Amino acid sequence: MGGDRHRSYAVAALRAQCDKVSATGKGSRDADLNAAALSLGHLLPNYPLSESEITEALLDAIFPHLDGEQGEQWARRKIAHGLRDGAKNPTTPREANYRPPRHLAGETPRPRTPIPGPPPKYPPLDTVEALWGEALPVDTSADLSTWDHDPAAWLQSRAIDVDAVAAHDLARMIPDGLELPPWAAIGRRDWRMAGYRLVVPMYDAAGDLRSVHARHTRPGEAPRFKSTNPTGHQVKSLLTANPHALELLRGTGEPSTVVISEGEPDYLTAATTWSTLPVFGIVAGSWTPEHAQRIPDGSTVVIRTDNDTKGDEYAEAIRNTFAGRQIELKRKRSRA
Repeated sequence: MGGDRHRSYAVAALRAQCDKVSATGKGSRDADLNAAALSLGHLLPNYPLSESEITEALLDAIFPHLDGEQGEQWARRKIAHGLRDGAKNPTTPREANYRPPRHLAGETPRPRTPIPGPPPKYPPLDTVEALWGEALPVDTSADLSTWDHDPAAWLQSRAIDVDAVAAHDLARMIPDGLELPPWAAIGRRDWRMAGYRLVVPMYDAAGDLRSVHARHTRPGEAPRFKSTNPTGHQVKSLLTANPHALELLRGTGEPSTVVISEGEPDYLTAATTWSTLPVFGIVAGSWTPEHAQRIPDGSTVVIRTDNDTKGDEYAEAIRNTFAGRQIELKRKRSRA
């Protein structure tokens, strides 16, 4: 019972902090988000509430208040920092001071305000299709003499087969002269100017293109963010998928071994190494029960997340989406 009680308390605390963050103003969003993460961080060591659960709830709450200067990645860093600091001074559950929920005490429960969860806000589809359609295939024979750098060199530095990336259309390059939409920017610089030349497509659970994700590839730089989402938009519930994985999402695939990898480098490595298998690439919040439903019974799912705490949480969350299914699950830890 103690676990249920502590869970009820923690969820109520999360809901209260999300309500505060949702009501924040642009001038106070930094302080309010930090205060919420710090407060909830106190609960992490001793209460049944995961870091990923807190992060996604706070992101949903703060999302309407983000902009090009302080976007989703800024919010994730702010939340992670606050949770780490809060966890250093954990709150200890005290049974004597615990007041049970009203329904357990025989009282009529008050209606609960759900944790904010607006529908994901994706970039306008026509602008996504235009950028992806006009981006160039990753081709080692392309003439890039006028470019500031060759994005394929980043792939080669990670021992990723460039020709395979091009052959399976896993990523494309942003060329000179292409007019980019306002959301393809880091601060006041567009992705190309900021060194984010490589883009990967992001698909929803039906296998439809909904967004793109950009990776920094300019050598000799240490960018604040290795990869970035469209400014002012989300990639929640979206993932990358090779052609065989898209067949599963679109309902035309057969049971097989399915690989789920965390992050662009591991996804591209897996998708070029096991090119005959369905391979998905995820970031935080990508994988959903809707994606799991597209995997046929009888499949073997290999979950390849980072060898760290967050990677373990992602793997467990993915496992849970297959509960009760005739699916064999395997865990393979990638490098942290």
